[in-house]
Amino acid sequence: MKKAIPITMLLLSLSAYVYFARIRPSREVDPTVRGTGSIEATEVLVAAKVPARIAKINVDEGDAVTAGQVLATLDCSDLEVRHAQAEAQLAQAQAGTAQAAAAERQAKGQLAPLQVQYDYANKERARVDSLFAAAAATQRTVDKAQNALRTIEEQLRAAELGVAVAQSSVGVARAQVALAQKSVDLAATQLTECTLTAPSAGVVMTKSREDGELVLPGATILELGQLDQVHTWIYVPNEEVGRVHLGQTVKLRADTYPDRVFTGTITRINDRAEFTPKSIQTKEDRTRLVFGVKVTVDNPDHALLPGMPVEAEVADSAAPPATASAAGATPSHGEAAP
Repeated sequence: MKKAIPITMLLLSLSAYVYFARIRPSREVDPTVRGTGSIEATEVLVAAKVPARIAKINVDEGDAVTAGQVLATLDCSDLEVRHAQAEAQLAQAQAGTAQAAAAERQAKGQLAPLQVQYDYANKERARVDSLFAAAAATQRTVDKAQNALRTIEEQLRAAELGVAVAQSSVGVARAQVALAQKSVDLAATQLTECTLTAPSAGVVMTKSREDGELVLPGATILELGQLDQVHTWIYVPNEEVGRVHLGQTVKLRADTYPDRVFTGTITRINDRAEFTPKSIQTKEDRTRLVFGVKVTVDNPDHALLPGMPVEAEVADSAAPPATASAAGATPSHGEAAP
């Protein structure tokens, strides 16, 4: 029993020495921040904007597409009829505007002679009134001049009202033309939505619909993934987040490429801490606060695919560079491991 005590003390002393002299110092001087994550790609949904039946989907899952490429067409026969009706209504409205403009010109043409006659009748009445005051004209002559002026005045007012009505009709006709033009433009725009094109280059990740299916506005037909540049999120513990910064280089390794190292760049660091994702095995790790760090990686050969797990190593630096920014960070593509 007495011999066992010195042996136990010796083992404890040896364990303490190994921990404090070997294990703990190596942890403190480790210049690398490590993390794991899964590859993610920017997803672009190609959806219908008009209710229609799918006429033809031109691509399949896994196909590479270019920006502007026609991916699918919809059967928009109803929209074609609506567009034709809108054009007919526009033509009718334009004809109505032409008729209203002609009526306005005619009303104005009748107004000018009446204005001349009114000016003459007004002068004639003034002349007769002067003669009557000098006893050189009879009352009958005065009444006749007054009646002539009143008649011309009524005709002039009627002509002015006709001009106002004609101008109002022209305004209404022009408004109808504008409304009909908007209907034509809307129908034309909807017709263009019957051809679905790729908003950007990528790879068809998911094909959600088939030819002949009826789709409603907003229904996703295809899902594209932009694989030329991918990203992953790693979670850095609270006590290590000060060792990472925007623009910092990150090395990533994927199990399927054991001899290859991919180089990425930190393009975002979340400004709020969160709990470690539950996929971490130990309870102690799950209760630790971490910061999400986004690593962007160029992927020109599409070697990295969405969902692929990767291990990341972030080389430590003494201090973040003053010009580091997410917008200026340009990741580099994978390179062969030494």
